[in-house]
Amino acid sequence: MLEPTDGQPLAAALPGQFIVLRLRPVPDAPALLRSYSLSSEPRDDRYRVSIKRETHGAAGAYVETQARIGDVLDASAPRGSFTLRPGDGPVVLLSAGVGATPVLAMLHALAAGASSREVWWIYGARHGGEHPFAAETRALLKALPRSHSHIRYSSPRPGDRLAVDFDAPGRLDMHAIEELGVPRDADFYLCGPSAFMNDLAVELGTWGVAANRIHTDFRLKSAEDTGHRGGTSPATAPAGRVCRRGTIGVLCTERPKRPLGPGLPEPPRTC
Repeated sequence: MLEPTDGQPLAAALPGQFIVLRLRPVPDAPALLRSYSLSSEPRDDRYRVSIKRETHGAAGAYVETQARIGDVLDASAPRGSFTLRPGDGPVVLLSAGVGATPVLAMLHALAAGASSREVWWIYGARHGGEHPFAAETRALLKALPRSHSHIRYSSPRPGDRLAVDFDAPGRLDMHAIEELGVPRDADFYLCGPSAFMNDLAVELGTWGVAANRIHTDFRLKSAEDTGHRGGTSPATAPAGRVCRRGTIGVLCTERPKRPLGPGLPEPPRTC
């Protein structure tokens, strides 16, 4: 969790947006810029990000091993166009791996607003050890009267319980979506590995879903951390204090105060 150091309200975020963190694992070395989706309902007193440490990820390693409660980090205001659209029609939140984080924020927003929309949570992971937010999403879905959930593990472990921890073995693909009876007139929000996104976006269009109802948050690989880029340039960096460490990452909040720097490229993004 991040909370503002000055006690003032944070910049408003839309469900699905991300913030950019400026991290300094080595004080005298160039800073690392990494963008992370906000993974909870929008609030004006804190931001939550959920960070998975990759094998050779410098930023994730720093957050896990060096960042401490009370540390001050620089962060941007929320940004990004991958956001939950208003409306009354059905919503399909479709993700895999760490792609769960931006759509989890959307699920939080729908539950907080006691939405009457039909909501589908469809998620794929390798196994239960790589299935974050399982209890959290179950609780949120229970608060929605017209919710549906489907979880797939591509390589379930012996201890992963069918019909308890997951609903079916295998990968998420278009055939699975068709079998579930997902409505074609829904808004589809996709986040996950790039091949997963690309394939499903094309197949959903072929299936008859209108292009303006397919919303994607594509991911890219950086040299250090798995991530995906937003479409905006670096803006301002607020100072936020780490207030709580989670099981996967650190939750933080901050307010814009100073520029991240002129001419900097958009940082790698990790859901």
